[in-house]
Amino acid sequence: MRRRGAAEPEPKPAPTGGGVRKWGPVDILSAPDNRAVARKLVLYVVGVALAPPGAFVAVKRLLPPSRHRDACAAICAVVVLNLVMAAYVVSAFREPDPEPEGDAPRVGVWKKERREE
Repeated sequence: MRRRGAAEPEPKPAPTGGGVRKWGPVDILSAPDNRAVARKLVLYVVGVALAPPGAFVAVKRLLPPSRHRDACAAICAVVVLNLVMAAYVVSAFREPDPEPEGDAPRVGVWKKERREE
């Protein structure tokens, strides 16, 4: 516990590993190659944050007052959340795969395939 009036301790600088730059999440996502990834991530995070509560409120207002109105609205919100997550997975699978740089060894399933050149 600090005493009142005691001087603040000086913050210690982060250790650098021999001139190696430490990348943070903001640095990685703001890199030119990753801007499309950051845009997609923000889009789906907003979708996951806003679509289910919006669906819950919309269904709750549309349905007449009854004993199961909240349950129906909650089920609808869960379905909407699953649809948003499924859309993210589908969009991830539909992205083009980058061509490997150089002549990397083929492993796994691709090891058996022959490359036509």
